[in-house]
Amino acid sequence: MTSEAILRFYPVARSKYLEAARTLPPATWAYMVTRQDWDTTLDPAGLGFRRVSLAGLLRLVATTDFDIVQVTDPMWARYAPHSLAVLIVVRLRDRVRGRRTRTVAPSIENALITQTPRPVRRFPRAWAWAARRSVRLLAARLDRVMFGSAGAEAAFRHALGPAPMRQRPETRVVEYLYAPCTCPAAERDPALVAFVGHLEVRKGLHLLLEAWPEIRASIPEARLVLAGDGPMSEVVRSEAAADPSIEPVGLLNRDRIHDLYRTSSVVALLSQPEFGWREQIGLAIPEGAAHGCRIVATDQTGLATWLEDHDQQVVPTDATTSGIASAIIGALTEARREPVVAYDLPATDHWTVMDQWWRAPDAAVVSTT
Repeated sequence: MTSEAILRFYPVARSKYLEAARTLPPATWAYMVTRQDWDTTLDPAGLGFRRVSLAGLLRLVATTDFDIVQVTDPMWARYAPHSLAVLIVVRLRDRVRGRRTRTVAPSIENALITQTPRPVRRFPRAWAWAARRSVRLLAARLDRVMFGSAGAEAAFRHALGPAPMRQRPETRVVEYLYAPCTCPAAERDPALVAFVGHLEVRKGLHLLLEAWPEIRASIPEARLVLAGDGPMSEVVRSEAAADPSIEPVGLLNRDRIHDLYRTSSVVALLSQPEFGWREQIGLAIPEGAAHGCRIVATDQTGLATWLEDHDQQVVPTDATTSGIASAIIGALTEARREPVVAYDLPATDHWTVMDQWWRAPDAAVVSTT
């Protein structure tokens, strides 16, 4: 495959992107802010990452001959104006230079646009109209969109609606999964449960803590490691002070995160809906699976069906404390019999498949006229 100049616009950067950049062909990665897990030891500048303002991003697009320009998820309302501005500049530059830049976007948002966020819940119809209009404007300027789950595709098509469009992008669904991690072998603790993520209510951390005494009553040797930081940090510290089986470890660099996955038997992520927000994937889920961990999650994640198909514990969003405890106890019990889950994971991860499709020749734009 020939080398092409590609721009990847990820407004909010996180360390997983740095890891992906180490395995993908060279590209320019533009970002505006970073997530709490941003690990500068992975050399962002050396991997092509550039922090930009909107003006700086548009200047970069206007003055650089990119073959492929990737914008962020077209369903991400907050950054839709940024993506739209980028795409407009791309097409203007194409006209001036007599060329065609391929425009692409990943999408993992699986919340319907009718699920209005709190700031605009008094104007649901206006919000839905504006959000749908935004998605349609972006879609009409994109050549390809790759979805990380079937739920993301359904949400996108719901946003586009049935009205005819001049053109629609070519689309694919490739589940947001990683190939088995090549971490060195490590001894797995059959009683260790890991939570990796932002310490907050919408990640279901309060539900995990409420269920923990019942889990410990059934499996006294069970341990819970909480990796991350966030609004519930004080609550976590208080719980840990009262229960030595709970260990908050704060923010970890990527090497230590991998160590935690390698030694854990269960990864728990009990995501809850909040003011129009819905868990898209939940990074701990594909990362835990890539390390052979058992997964306990709610039906909010876009990977819920995949987890169910692989005999993992998917609990309803409104599950009781006992229901959550039972799911985690079941996962730990299974881990005693078989420490590592042999998932049928892809040989190449989602990032690589997406990059290969971006670069594949003969991009087809599906016309509806």
